[in-house]
Amino acid sequence: MLATSKKIRFSVREYFRLTRAGVFDDRRVELLDGRIVQMASQSEDHIAGITRTNIILNRHFGNPKRF
Repeated sequence: MLATSKKIRFSVREYFRLTRAGVFDDRRVELLDGRIVQMASQSEDHIAGITRTNIILNRHFGNPKRF
């Protein structure tokens, strides 16, 4: 007989409850199709792209904090 493990799927509510409880510490994780997956670290190019995009969007649409 072959033993198999049961895959557990989480709801968004359960995921946020685990996050608030500190289960993931400082690890970057995301919920994909009910599964909690560790996110890859961002490269310097990715971070630079995000920063540039935020600057352009803020110039075009204004400061999002006021909404």
